[in-house]
Amino acid sequence: MLNRPPHSKPRRLTEQNIIPLARRLLSAVAVLGVAAGLAGLGLWQLDRAQQKRDLHASYLRVATAPRVDLQTLDALGESTKRWRAVALTGRYLPGNVLLDNRVRRGRVGYEILTPLQRVEGPVVLVDRGWVPAPTLRSDTLVLTPPAAGVVTLAGRIAPAPSTGIALGKPQPPEVLGNALWRVQKIDFLALGASLNTPLAPYLVLLDDDQAGGYERQWPLPAADDGKHTAYAVQWFGLSAALLMLAGYYDLRRRAHPHK
Repeated sequence: MLNRPPHSKPRRLTEQNIIPLARRLLSAVAVLGVAAGLAGLGLWQLDRAQQKRDLHASYLRVATAPRVDLQTLDALGESTKRWRAVALTGRYLPGNVLLDNRVRRGRVGYEILTPLQRVEGPVVLVDRGWVPAPTLRSDTLVLTPPAAGVVTLAGRIAPAPSTGIALGKPQPPEVLGNALWRVQKIDFLALGASLNTPLAPYLVLLDDDQAGGYERQWPLPAADDGKHTAYAVQWFGLSAALLMLAGYYDLRRRAHPHK
């Protein structure tokens, strides 16, 4: 049998030591939760950096490829179509979608997305370019209708533009009038429901020399992943600093338990 030192007594849990223990546990949980959240933001920034690298690599692979008819790409995967220069034939459908909060030269505006019913293939949203927003959001935006009848267009396939972190549930398209919607983020399924037709899961950016468009200077993907990596380092640094600071105060408390 083990001999207990003569002056050693088992510690009893009393109200006086349970309350400080509970406080320390709650503090530890809070610190770990905040540190995990900061680390999660760092991981998100690393993921954004990888997305930028993937987009840039995808663009470089096809940037100089010859223009092809979109119909020949229908059987290929979406990643294969991305950034390809294409020609497509169809008829514009009634209605426009305003992609909100698109900034050019420091001014807020909209990108005008118009559905095109292709002669063969699914309906696609053609991005006809950027227009400045009215002074008041309630003001009517006057748009030039696209060409009537069957048209042949030249453009480039692109994914829906990134709009940052989505907070809360996705919002349905805002109805502004007859066949006019405003969205903060492109959701092809939701827009297809509003337009009463399924949509291809990509945009066609109308070429600069094509008629029926607005201001078009398309920002093609660049390898600007460095800022996301820098942000990730900052978030990871904050997480590590918080843990180190919490550890320092815990060691100090243990060294001076009565202070």
